[in-house]
Amino acid sequence: MFNASQAKVKLIARIFAETGIRDLFSLLHMTIRKNGSQAQTVQLGNQWVTVDPRDWRARNDMTINVGLGTGSKAEQLAHLQLIIGMQKEAIAAGMVSAKNLFYSAKEFVKLAGHKNVDAFFTPPGATPDPADPASAPIQPPPDPKHAEIAAKAQTEQAKITADAAHQKMKLDAQLAFEREKFALEKELKLLDLQIARERHQQDMQRSAIKTIADAASATPVQ
Repeated sequence: MFNASQAKVKLIARIFAETGIRDLFSLLHMTIRKNGSQAQTVQLGNQWVTVDPRDWRARNDMTINVGLGTGSKAEQLAHLQLIIGMQKEAIAAGMVSAKNLFYSAKEFVKLAGHKNVDAFFTPPGATPDPADPASAPIQPPPDPKHAEIAAKAQTEQAKITADAAHQKMKLDAQLAFEREKFALEKELKLLDLQIARERHQQDMQRSAIKTIADAASATPVQ
């Protein structure tokens, strides 16, 4: 925010830019177009290009945009901090890349008055120097929520394993009991059959003895 004196200075600068700088650049364009005698190589953005003013056409209706500034350094830092905060929120939506974050960090370092950005931030994709272990990127600490989820999953897995082992023990015990029960029932049936057979033999013997005794008693004595 600006106080009254700062707002007045900025208003004067804006009026001067709109009424003076705009006309100055219009006249400068016309002068270079008329008096240019040879092509020149100039830097446009990050590239060097060849420009020949003699090929320029008259632009009496062109629009000239005057840069009105982006505020003081403190304002720019504050705005950049807001942008970085928005970027952090937008990471989850996939709207921000590592390159975007590095650009914001680079601009922040420049506004803070430091020229060597690499001393503070490593560009994404940069290969660490094997001779300098300190150049390796610092791994972020594990998320406590992830650790909690992993511990809970491990506990659940241990419970499932214990339940499965318990069920197996119960099943094994049940099978052993059924096998023993079957063997005992089989042995009892065999004993019943043997007893029945022996009883039948005894009955047959008693019947034979009785038959012989009856026959002997019925025979007259000579």
